[in-house]
Amino acid sequence: MHYNSIKTGLSVSIFILFCSLFDLYAGEQDTLNHQSGIFYIEPELLYGHIVPNHRKYPELDFAKAFSVSIGKFHNLPIKKWVSFYNYPFTGILLSYCHLGNEKVFGDQYTILPFIVFNTKNRLNNSIYFKLGLGASYFTKHFDEYENPSNLEIGSHITWTFQSFMYYSVLVTKHTSLNIGGGYVHSSNGHTQLPNFGINQAVLSLSFKYFSSEIDPLFTPKSNRIAISRNKIMYIMSRGGIGMHEYGNAAGPVNGPKRMVTSASVSIGAIFREHIKVDAGFSGRFYKHYYHSILNPIDSAYCDRPKLNSSNIYFFLGCEFIAGHIGIDIEGGLNLYKPYYRKHYSTMEGEIDFDYWLKQLFNVKLGLNYYLINIAKKPKANMFMGANINSNFGQADFSEICLGVVYSFY
Repeated sequence: MHYNSIKTGLSVSIFILFCSLFDLYAGEQDTLNHQSGIFYIEPELLYGHIVPNHRKYPELDFAKAFSVSIGKFHNLPIKKWVSFYNYPFTGILLSYCHLGNEKVFGDQYTILPFIVFNTKNRLNNSIYFKLGLGASYFTKHFDEYENPSNLEIGSHITWTFQSFMYYSVLVTKHTSLNIGGGYVHSSNGHTQLPNFGINQAVLSLSFKYFSSEIDPLFTPKSNRIAISRNKIMYIMSRGGIGMHEYGNAAGPVNGPKRMVTSASVSIGAIFREHIKVDAGFSGRFYKHYYHSILNPIDSAYCDRPKLNSSNIYFFLGCEFIAGHIGIDIEGGLNLYKPYYRKHYSTMEGEIDFDYWLKQLFNVKLGLNYYLINIAKKPKANMFMGANINSNFGQADFSEICLGVVYSFY
């Protein structure tokens, strides 16, 4: 039952990830009658170390990884998002990682869609930033009898997030040599405990091979697509269903999984056709809180069990749009979350400064897939999303959502 619950949620999430990848490759019709970009393949060697995040961490050697990226350099302004994001790279990464302790952590296999932003208008001697969100498979995870030392990963399948910076050392007509470094985080989003997550700091050496000739001194074409500077107001409503286990990052393990349902409304504006900024209110209902209040009866909260199991918060969100795809980042300020104090004191211990941060702030990171391409400026649009929600950085639950947006074009 535990594995099926995780598999169902992550299957939907992976579906959205591949919708994202398909859109970045297929995209809109080439209205300028040119090729849509240059394909490339990029092998990469990575060397680093897991950063311990609790006191009982097992002994570790250095982490070593090898990845292959298959991508596209969007070098022609045939789409507005290509111009807006300064001719980015997009693609999918496949990787293998030896984590530094085979007995406890096993090996990690990752599949991850990504986007790479160039900070300059040339390829040579330039700095790039890469963001990716995907899924990993760990060959070993926590088992209370056979692998009790692995408190980091509680399930075979997890989310994986990457954030990297690269510098192009040498660029020729078909190749690019790059050095860089970054951060990799893997977690199942609190859907199966324990779940401290694995954080890696790594260095990178990579080599791109382009299918067609490139210009190392590439500069944007003069026929960029014009992007409106007018802001467009919109209203949005969203409903979500999440899943998690009740506990802290260490456990208790093998507990039941229960739902977190949510609904939100917001008002916002679209800037330069590609950045959405909004503010609104959201409400959540934690089934685990409700069950804890009634089984056995908690006299401090049982007078209004449903209300005391709820969470109301104000949020600010920012979403970066590329065609059908949105990378969604949201920060919230909790206005009402009465049972969290009891939850924290039971699972974490003494009420401290860490409690106040987690009690006040929540964070969400996710991907949205829009039914209608944003470039077509639809008045009404629908989207499906996959999110990781946290209490000030500590994973809370994984969620899928459906939403509706109405824009005042």
